[in-house]
Amino acid sequence: MPFMMSLDMKNPKMKFSLMLAAFAALSTSALADSVTATMSVAASVPAACSVNADALSFPDYVQVDTDAVANVSLTCISGTSAVLSIDAGQGTTPGSRSMTLNGGSATLNYGLFQDGNHSIPFSTTPGAGENVTGTGTLQTIPVYGRIPGGQVVPAGSYLDSVLVTVTY
Repeated sequence: MPFMMSLDMKNPKMKFSLMLAAFAALSTSALADSVTATMSVAASVPAACSVNADALSFPDYVQVDTDAVANVSLTCISGTSAVLSIDAGQGTTPGSRSMTLNGGSATLNYGLFQDGNHSIPFSTTPGAGENVTGTGTLQTIPVYGRIPGGQVVPAGSYLDSVLVTVTY
């Protein structure tokens, strides 16, 4: 005997289920056509950099060449071309840097260099200096300092402050 199912059309749930099934069958045939459009999507990523500088602390100076190194931490958007320069601080002549005796007027000359051989000085002019290409991640750039030997100065603490500039 074939299977026969009895539908209770007086049951509201059954009526709703049948109507929903009929609507679904009709709606698929009603959605057989389609149209398309192209949506433009754009974003802008500007060139940008941030910079931080560690303190450069020389060991005791005893009238011989005295070296120290500090780091400049730089983060630039990937592909951004940038130039790192360091101003003259208290130095009165472009390219000349000097520290002043704390509480006095004596000066102690020093240099800041891009290389450990102390042959490529950092420019004191913004936009001229060490070229850097941003990677999108933190880059550490060493700054090599040297106090030239032979300077006769009074004992004490000598200080200077320089401005690190990233031009991009």
